[in-house]
Amino acid sequence: MKPSAAENWIGERVRELRKDKGISQEVLAVKAGIPMVSLAKVEQGQIKKPSFPMVWKITIALGISLNEFVEGLNSQELLFNANKS
Repeated sequence: MKPSAAENWIGERVRELRKDKGISQEVLAVKAGIPMVSLAKVEQGQIKKPSFPMVWKITIALGISLNEFVEGLNSQELLFNANKS
């Protein structure tokens, strides 16, 4: 079953920012120092809760702050999604 956007907000946000920057998954993975298969799984929602270090590396590779990464999501959405099993 494919995850909903709410369940995969991290992957959706990574994909959105990556495409806005005009870079491929391969380029972002190399810049972030993570396996491309892991990045693809995050974007596809197969990894719904990537580790903080992975998200940190992705944001650095995208040239943005964590605040920019979560921009547009309110704290209740973040808490709901973080606590959802």
